Amino acid sequence: MDFDESIFKKFYPDKIKSKNTSLLGIPSEIKKIGDIEFLLSTTILKDDLQFPNYDMFKNEYINCLELIYGIREKKSEKFHKKGIDNLLKAKCLDCFKDEIDKLLTALNSNDIKNLSHIIKNRFSSSNKLFFLLLSLFKKQELLFIDIETKNLSSETGIITAGIGFFENENFIIKQFTILSDAAEYEILNEFLKYLENKKLFVTFNGKTFDIPFLENRFGYYAIDCNDFSDFINFDLLFFSRSAFKNLSPSFALKDVEKNILKKFRKNDIGSEEVEIYYSKYLKTGNLSYLNPIIYHNKEDIIGMFLILKKLCEIWTK
Repeated sequence: MDFDESIFKKFYPDKIKSKNTSLLGIPSEIKKIGDIEFLLSTTILKDDLQFPNYDMFKNEYINCLELIYGIREKKSEKFHKKGIDNLLKAKCLDCFKDEIDKLLTALNSNDIKNLSHIIKNRFSSSNKLFFLLLSLFKKQELLFIDIETKNLSSETGIITAGIGFFENENFIIKQFTILSDAAEYEILNEFLKYLENKKLFVTFNGKTFDIPFLENRFGYYAIDCNDFSDFINFDLLFFSRSAFKNLSPSFALKDVEKNILKKFRKNDIGSEEVEIYYSKYLKTGNLSYLNPIIYHNKEDIIGMFLILKKLCEIWTK
């Protein structure tokens, strides 16, 4: 693949010749731990995301007969015609009473893990009811995650680990970018600090790529990262396919942004170009080669924030 020097025009006209991070397009600073350096970049956006209302989740849950084993869409329709259109009314059927009691107990206890388990056992990860579980979380319990890597193999390293989180009515993006291969260990430890008090990951194709890749890298360094399985993963790829299925021919993140959000990135690189720019940085020591990587990662996280916002708008009407 040819290296496109013109990409730098997006950020600034002159290439950086020193480690003056104020020249980077995104506010950044060099962090040093021992003799290891990494780049910390920060972006702050206004938080205008409206979560689903809990009553909406509760009503959807109680009215969903398909939560009961043995009942699918056609059978549910038959019960509806008989006037049995929610779990409370279905308790009159002795064969379902015990199971319905368990379903209602989970609902009344607000046991998020149990409710998530129940829903995922009956439906796919793209189901609206699973999405409405969001109403049981505080915004501060969400962590958006997106990583840039040397290539798709988990045997290689992470170049940039980007996270997004809510704090003081803002949506804050932090990006940790290695300045040498040895810094991957340090940025993974920095990443860990932001897991505290978080309960839900927001990703885009994170179930397949980002989360397994991170787990592999933590394992490689024998870093105790807790058990990622304790976190619920809101993978926006699956929700997007369900909510926007007739509105976009492709569900790559940039295509969802373009076709659904009408958001168009200018002069952004592709994920497959990340390693090329990082290699250029390693050869020259020129920080400007990292800027397109950081910009690309930041736009991915902003895209996830906007997609989640859109899903909240259309699924809570």
